[in-house]
Amino acid sequence: MDIEKKGEENLSDALEYIQMGQVLMGAEKYRDAIEKFDKALKEEPMNKIAYISKGIAHANLEEFSAAKECFKRCIMIDKNFADAYFQLGNMSFLEDEFQEGIKNYNQAIALGYQSAELYFNLALVYEERNEVDEAIRYYTKAASLDETKPDYLIRKATLQILLQRYEEALQTLEKVRNIFPESFEGYHLTAAAYTMLEQYEKADTILKDAMERFPDDIDILFDRMRVLITRGELDEAILLLSDAKQRNCTPEEKKEILLNEAQIYGQQEKTEDTKRLLNEALEIQEGRQFDSEIRYLLMIAYLMDKDFSNMLRIAKQVDPSDTADSYNLCGVYFEGVAMKGLKLPDVRKTFQDGVKYYRSISMKDPSRVDAYLFRAMCYKELGDYEKAMESLDYMILLKPEDSQLHYIKGNLLREQGKENEAQKEYQEARRYGLNKTFWEFVG
Repeated sequence: MDIEKKGEENLSDALEYIQMGQVLMGAEKYRDAIEKFDKALKEEPMNKIAYISKGIAHANLEEFSAAKECFKRCIMIDKNFADAYFQLGNMSFLEDEFQEGIKNYNQAIALGYQSAELYFNLALVYEERNEVDEAIRYYTKAASLDETKPDYLIRKATLQILLQRYEEALQTLEKVRNIFPESFEGYHLTAAAYTMLEQYEKADTILKDAMERFPDDIDILFDRMRVLITRGELDEAILLLSDAKQRNCTPEEKKEILLNEAQIYGQQEKTEDTKRLLNEALEIQEGRQFDSEIRYLLMIAYLMDKDFSNMLRIAKQVDPSDTADSYNLCGVYFEGVAMKGLKLPDVRKTFQDGVKYYRSISMKDPSRVDAYLFRAMCYKELGDYEKAMESLDYMILLKPEDSQLHYIKGNLLREQGKENEAQKEYQEARRYGLNKTFWEFVG
């Protein structure tokens, strides 16, 4: 057999082994696939497709060093092989080598590699590094290259909501609902954005549509129930609650039912029922992820009942170091309120420590209205009305339609004997739809 024919035969055998290996990869039989790729390379030692396929198989087995070696061999064979740079970039990110990953991805792009997966991976890396604007940019790019996957736009909208860019998020989510009408997340996040904007009627309209599309989805039911409770439409919320109770629910869903029922009773000022339900929810949650919202609501219920001993007990369970969770921020302030109710010593020091704690949070992020709010209340307890008012006025500039802030400002003005000014703030609170909150029971 002449050399040319032998070469053609080897190439044909190599191609067959590669095809067999790729079929085995599809069946997730990565070790068997590697054997086929090795046979292909024995027939055709400079076959870059065999090397890159073998590298991907090693990567799926989490054998990253072997995978990288295969991808590097590809580049030795063809320095312009963009796919190999993309795969090397993936390995770098998996091994937390950020700069190396960016370098390889950029090289792949420079060589003409354009894929939604590349930009999606970049977005995930930037999101993990908390570089949210960059992450949004790359999710946008991924979505423009592949309009078949809702995840790209969903993650983009999630970050926009996180950054409180609610109008931008709504624009993104409109695309999601138009292109992917069967995507549950599109409706869930749209309702969340409208809720954050306090546009509850629009949130309710979206959720009604979602309930028709996804009648068996209990999460949509919970979303709508919460909106109805916030709007004070308790009769309709109770109907949804009855529906939820008849379903075969997981422990997490049972906890959600108890939590919503407790909030309904809370609005009706039935504190005994509220406390009972919240404690039941807390029992379900034991051994699972710490639920700060249950404890937050439970402390409010104990405050309404002036049960300061139990309020103090729950306040001490809250982790003040987890400042990302707004519900956790209440622990320090509530501890001081409970100590004051019990006439314990060191109350003043607790509120002074609270001021320092909340200031440290707001210094890192001046947009944290929750930290300023609790800080203002600590100032109020210390009798420093000037600083309390300064914090409140700043918050009202950020959220002028927040009824809660106007109500608290009214309380502060009333305590200073400024009744006329206080009444104006109460009027503003009513204009923006004040609901019953624990602030009505403080001080």
